[in-house]
Amino acid sequence: MARTRLKRRVVVVRFSVVIPVHNKVAHVLETIQSVLAQTCSPCEIILVDDASTDGSSELIASVKDERIRILKRSEPGPGGYAARNLAIKEAKGEWVAFLDADDIWKSEHLEKVADVIEAVDKAVGVVFTGFEFVEPDGTIHRDLYSSQNAGRAPTRISVESFLDIWLSSGICPIWTGASVFRRDVLIDAGLFPAGRCRRGGDKDLWLRAIFLADAVAIHDVTSSYNRGADNMVTRTVSTQTRHCVCHSIENMIEMEPREYRRKLRRLFNQEIYNYVFQCWRGGAVEASTFQGFYVATNPGLFLKILLMWLVPGISILGPRLIVRKLRGTWNFRF
Repeated sequence: MARTRLKRRVVVVRFSVVIPVHNKVAHVLETIQSVLAQTCSPCEIILVDDASTDGSSELIASVKDERIRILKRSEPGPGGYAARNLAIKEAKGEWVAFLDADDIWKSEHLEKVADVIEAVDKAVGVVFTGFEFVEPDGTIHRDLYSSQNAGRAPTRISVESFLDIWLSSGICPIWTGASVFRRDVLIDAGLFPAGRCRRGGDKDLWLRAIFLADAVAIHDVTSSYNRGADNMVTRTVSTQTRHCVCHSIENMIEMEPREYRRKLRRLFNQEIYNYVFQCWRGGAVEASTFQGFYVATNPGLFLKILLMWLVPGISILGPRLIVRKLRGTWNFRF
């Protein structure tokens, strides 16, 4: 009996690549070249000049390619959130791929994403790949999630699976430069939290988006995160504040089905702990950093936070400071 050959479904995936640019003259040209070299060509590359003053504006204007669009903002926004939001609103593609102006893609990045998009249904609105960290000394190491799943076929991820991955690893598995979102999902999720966050707004949006659409994880490394880049937000913005994703989680706890609420409370606590730890390593911890902690959900973690909060008083100013701290105004949930 003759075998019937199945035709591969042909879908033309239209990618809009979004790159915010603020004072990245040392890196942005290499970033753009990595997009131009993609084996799957995007329909457009949107460079948002976020009020650069170091020559980046002139440099990106000198790159001649019909796919490049340059948008300009008169005032830089922390984290590039407002710049990305502008590009998303202006994008012509159905799918938006993000890349920062100091990072690069491997040539097959968009092709691997397109292969997945062509194979899935409309319930999927997020695709992300593995990535590598490039340290200032040139050392390279792989992200935790893709390294744990190396060699596996692309994996579909539901809301519950996404929360489990984040909670078990302590790290959001999606990194901006390795992520591609359907444009309508980003818009329906409310876009980046411009004006509400100075850092950490990426995973704030990723969490809101995953509640609207399933994700697919590609476990191949297709992008590189440059940790030695100039003008990095993570080195210039203080962490002495509660993570902005906690605001979104609080809203979700009130609105989402009961089966997600305990995991969301755990995620809220975990994010608070991570930021308290960063503050503690740099000095004293302010009580506002862990405001709203769900004590009954993670009592052991709360004790660790209290210890980190009290240690500077113990080591520097003694018991009187501890008493004053304990008498202060704070807000925890039991």
